[in-house]
Amino acid sequence: MLMKKHHASHEFELNLTPIIDCFVTLICFLLLSATYVNLTGMEAKVPIAVPSTSVKNDQKEKFKLELNARVDSMELVATGAGNLSGKKKLTHVTATANGKTETKPNFAALHDELLKYKKAFPKEFSIYFNSETEMKFEDLVRYMDATRNFGPKDEPIQVTDERNGKIIKMDVMFPDFVIANLAATGKGEKSIKTKR
Repeated sequence: MLMKKHHASHEFELNLTPIIDCFVTLICFLLLSATYVNLTGMEAKVPIAVPSTSVKNDQKEKFKLELNARVDSMELVATGAGNLSGKKKLTHVTATANGKTETKPNFAALHDELLKYKKAFPKEFSIYFNSETEMKFEDLVRYMDATRNFGPKDEPIQVTDERNGKIIKMDVMFPDFVIANLAATGKGEKSIKTKR
């Protein structure tokens, strides 16, 4: 007597409900978080090395404005600026807050000096920044703001566009803020330090 082997049929159902729930939750999370992400950036240019042969070919000295931050002062160094060429030292101001006396950069005096250079050379937009001291990131941003923006009481500077002859009103002073020799210290507090 032959016995037939009966193969039992095994039916499997794959339960996709938990996976679908996870994906629905993940999609909602990504959609909600993407609307609140706002990335902002500020351009900071790096000096470019120029071969010495091309420098010798330029007989006329080009305009260059440098801002050096020190512990007790700031120094503006201008070359190729005619009568305004040379070094100008701006001492920090002393301020007392909450019983503490500290010296802070005199951004008002810096702004006034930069305004003189902008009036004399309205088509120049670069300033080179160098710091000999450790500073907070917020202070670096204040330097950038002081060199970039006009004040509300400043007289507008107008120049003629060489391409079409139209008069253009300047809305920025020196927006090309070129940072040289700065590096983060790696401490817990956000700070910037010059390597020498």
